[in-house]
Amino acid sequence: MSTSLAIVGLGPGAPRALTTGAVELLRAAPLVMLRTGRHPALRQLALRGEVRSFDDLWDQADGVDGLCERMATEVLDLATEMPGLVYAVPGHPLIGEATVAGILRRAPERGIRPVIEPAVSFIDAACAAVQYDPLHGLQVHDALALPPPDRINATVPLLVAPLQDQRMAAAAQAVLAARFPLSHRVQLVPLADGSAAAQPCSLPLGDIGSANWTGDGLTALWVPALAPERDMRSAVTLREIMARLRAPDGCPWDRAQTRQTLKRHLLEETYEVLEAIDADDMAELCEELGDLLLQVYFHAQIAAEEAAFTFADVTAALGEKLVRRHPHVFGDQAAADAEQALANWEQIKQAERRAKGKERSSLLDRVPSSLPALAAAQALGERAATVGFDWETVRGVFDKVREELDELWRADTPAERAEELGDVLFVLARVGSWLDVDVEDALRRANRKFRARFGAMEAAARREGLELASLSDAEWDRLWNAAKRTA
Repeated sequence: MSTSLAIVGLGPGAPRALTTGAVELLRAAPLVMLRTGRHPALRQLALRGEVRSFDDLWDQADGVDGLCERMATEVLDLATEMPGLVYAVPGHPLIGEATVAGILRRAPERGIRPVIEPAVSFIDAACAAVQYDPLHGLQVHDALALPPPDRINATVPLLVAPLQDQRMAAAAQAVLAARFPLSHRVQLVPLADGSAAAQPCSLPLGDIGSANWTGDGLTALWVPALAPERDMRSAVTLREIMARLRAPDGCPWDRAQTRQTLKRHLLEETYEVLEAIDADDMAELCEELGDLLLQVYFHAQIAAEEAAFTFADVTAALGEKLVRRHPHVFGDQAAADAEQALANWEQIKQAERRAKGKERSSLLDRVPSSLPALAAAQALGERAATVGFDWETVRGVFDKVREELDELWRADTPAERAEELGDVLFVLARVGSWLDVDVEDALRRANRKFRARFGAMEAAARREGLELASLSDAEWDRLWNAAKRTA
């Protein structure tokens, strides 16, 4: 394996931070490729070979996506053509430098074994400027390769470097604004000369990408941690809030709840989520999903107090299950369509139950008895249909509906009528499956439509000074037909 590539760290900015080894490698190289030529330390180096940089690539790029990988690819291509190539990056090559990470990951497949020349890192300079001990916890990210917001822990200080210009600062702000309040005070740490007299500039996060940002040369962005109770986008914060509510000096109502008392609330919140979905109200859906999630946290907190399990156990079990039951995504099994994916899921689920000694004796045992009756009827019928217990065509189902209606019509006693009506509803649930209609959802929609139309009739009757109980059939028909046009 060739050692035709040296990766050199230029330090955080001050020329005196360059190591002797870095200077020797840079001056001896036939070609030096710079992540950026706007590094202050380069001004005092008399480089003998050819010098190129990625500044034009950055200046012409529409965004940061894929930029680091493009740089890594070009460096590897050059290394195969130019023995003795040196790639120089700001800071330390192995600390918060995404292009180097890409090079090291892909170098073996090119037969290249890079040599790393260490350097003073941005961590050293920034932590000295803000007087922070990184051993207390620190996140470090390349400004060109910030992770998704949900991968950033807002309760641990964050260092983003290097910021080369206002555009890079604006890109960083766009990512961080999804994790921190725009009013959160951050610090821009100038690194151009490494002087101890250089003072960080404190400003709101929302201002770093604005026209007033005056970064000159290399700058580090220091983002102080949020207090845990302010990190409202974190699952950890919500868990801590729930624990606080259940604490001895917490909320009396929350402390009084048990699994049994919460059952009603869990069901109510589920139906409120469904209502928000039906109304296509995204703001309401967001709020209602939060209320439903609260029930999960509530039950997990009660279990944690009993040392039964924790919220982390809940998420771990779910994550492992999702990976395990999707081998066509996370493994080498194939699934040509949704039906095959569902079949895979069921097979794996059954195997898991057998391994736990919990295999159900009946196929229908998998339908929860707590489901609403109409939804349960549809689920029971669909389960039975998976093993062939079903009509051959939808016409056969409609014929069965007519047969059950006839039996209901001929029923004499209240008990017979109740039984026959149940049979009618059960077969109608099978009609829903054959027509690819969720019967529970269809009935909810019908209820909502009737509620709206009846409300419109009530309003019209009030406007006309009519008493509902005194309306004739003709008046009811008139009001109903008018309501159908408006609701």
